[in-house]
Amino acid sequence: MSHEIRTPLNGIIGFTDILLKDSEGVHFEYLNHIRKSSDNLLVILNDILDFNKIEVGKLVIEETSYSLREMLNEAIAPYLLQAREKGLLLNVVCSAEIPEYIVGDPHRTRQVIINFISNAIKFTKSGSIVVAVSVDEMSIPDGNDMKLKFVISDSGVGVPLEKQSNIFEVFTQADSSTTRNYGGTGLGLAINSQLAKLMGGAAGIDSPGTLASFNCPGSDFWFVIKVKRGYGKLSLSTPNKLESFVFEKRVRILVAEDNQINQILIKKVLDAMNSEVVIVENGKMAIDTLQAEKFDAVLMDIQMPVMDGHQATIIIRQKLNIDVPVIGVSANVFKEDIDKSLFVGMNAHIGKPFTSKDLYEVISKFVFENPEGNRLLSAK
Repeated sequence: MSHEIRTPLNGIIGFTDILLKDSEGVHFEYLNHIRKSSDNLLVILNDILDFNKIEVGKLVIEETSYSLREMLNEAIAPYLLQAREKGLLLNVVCSAEIPEYIVGDPHRTRQVIINFISNAIKFTKSGSIVVAVSVDEMSIPDGNDMKLKFVISDSGVGVPLEKQSNIFEVFTQADSSTTRNYGGTGLGLAINSQLAKLMGGAAGIDSPGTLASFNCPGSDFWFVIKVKRGYGKLSLSTPNKLESFVFEKRVRILVAEDNQINQILIKKVLDAMNSEVVIVENGKMAIDTLQAEKFDAVLMDIQMPVMDGHQATIIIRQKLNIDVPVIGVSANVFKEDIDKSLFVGMNAHIGKPFTSKDLYEVISKFVFENPEGNRLLSAK
């Protein structure tokens, strides 16, 4: 189901982005609504898939050394504008006790924070939102093991006491009118609770909260996770050097893709980047074309008729011994899908729906920055 939904979404989001660049007035407004609706649909899909992975025990928590403060800044940046548009203040307070680097799962921690912040903005009409992080417990005497507590406080409508005990259950919302008025699946809080447990902690709510006022009780949504003192830095930020997505010199790219709409989309996107694009419909045709012509990179869909992308890559690497960068582009985005792509010899795996930036960065990585290749990169 993930693949079948992501494939048409890729076309909708991709072509909407292209049209937005050349639109104005009411057409721009309508296209922007389509883009936001598509993004919302993608969020719902990701929520369902995440919860499914949690239920079947396939969601893996990583342990990576990273900067918590950098992650917080990255996570909150997109929501500062949303808060400002509603006249809300959004602040972050990070305790000085927290070390510069910690070992944990930055991406899942960020996911929980974003879910809570998004909820806070949604249900707060005026006032402020505060994200506070503190050390809840620390091992003595070394201080290597600790529990961090994150509290996302808002001055919003609050949650009645009788609803608080089950608000973290699946498909549950505080009020029957919530979906009608605000949207959402009722999965976000359930996912947050499960992710916090997987990271060695828990999640909960206190309402009225610390930002309560006479009219608005507000809420304090909190979660606790176990981490260790870090030893180095994983940079989570994207380099701010991509002013335009145009390659410094013309790039010749072979695209193996069987979906006609996605063929048109990817050619349109790559043409604008200063690329010469050749499109084939399956892995067998990709192999034949690679034997006859020279390319700077191959964008390989995974699920194709005749021969799929993984089979084609194995032949390219092991039989033909061609060292051209092969980048998987697939609506299959589970960790096992990415791992399999790298295992068969692909240099990277990016998911659908993709953006122009996704394609530009991964092609630049292997064609210009690292032409020798790096079989350990993956991108979602």
